Amino acid sequence: MKAIIAFAGGDREEPGLLRYPRASSERPGGDIVRPLLDDFWVAGPDGRHRCLVAPPARMSLFDAKESSEIGLFQPKVAQLIIAQFICGVAFLHSKNIVHGVEFPKAIDTLPDTEHMHNEIIRNTWDVRFNYSIQEPRAEAGFETMTVQGKSAFEEIMWPVLKSEPEERATAEPLMQSEWMKGWGLPALEQSLKITRPEVEDKEGGS
Repeated sequence: MKAIIAFAGGDREEPGLLRYPRASSERPGGDIVRPLLDDFWVAGPDGRHRCLVAPPARMSLFDAKESSEIGLFQPKVAQLIIAQFICGVAFLHSKNIVHGVEFPKAIDTLPDTEHMHNEIIRNTWDVRFNYSIQEPRAEAGFETMTVQGKSAFEEIMWPVLKSEPEERATAEPLMQSEWMKGWGLPALEQSLKITRPEVEDKEGGS
């Protein structure tokens, strides 16, 4: 259950948005959006709160990663998580639902110098790619990312990391990317055959 803060509970459209997308759609990603089971109001000392009831949430990605003895996702699992995220966001966008973060009004106010850090030199992506992805995978006995896989992944990673919001890629182009077609969607289809055997039976009978 999620309780919305009192001052935001009156005009938020979240309950309606959570009910709407699940209506009916053949588009991938609809089953990734958690449905809203119920909503109600609770009066508290600081105002009225709107409460949203949904199926139990899965564990966070951080907890799932940390629960592993080696602290890594298997490559297919990592591909599945990324594919689910892209499909879920693309599905919401197809229903004219957008998401964002509400920033504080004083976002352009500089902090006091005592809160600022000294210059930090960070490693490049290529260096971090080797010691944070390739080397740990090899040590764990997992397959490492191929040159083609790395290139395809970079094609979806860099556009979403653009500093200017208007320059960032939306979910729809990512759905059509080489990485989704070659790695993301196959991982998603394999997962569906395991969790929903009727999918494989239907494909086998067609």
